[in-house]
Amino acid sequence: MPAVVLVLVFCLGGLRLGAEQLRLQDAAAEAARQISRGEPLESVAERVRGLVPGAALATADRQQLVCVSVGSGNRLLAFGSVLTLAATSCALRVDP
Repeated sequence: MPAVVLVLVFCLGGLRLGAEQLRLQDAAAEAARQISRGEPLESVAERVRGLVPGAALATADRQQLVCVSVGSGNRLLAFGSVLTLAATSCALRVDP
């Protein structure tokens, strides 16, 4: 019986981490599009933190692309393991 509970805990933890990764990817894509349209970085960062509480945002310019990386804080897993989740997305810069 303890083995079944352990497997169930790991499966549920994996589902939770997968959902968190999807939220990070969506937030990075949305932030990249907003910054590429010229929206202020502060307001974009606030929206990202609204989508993923505790998220950190970093931007990089790559020629005509605006790339955004969004990372969440450390997630504690079973047995004290630490895992940091992150996602990156790029968007073509829109000239005004």
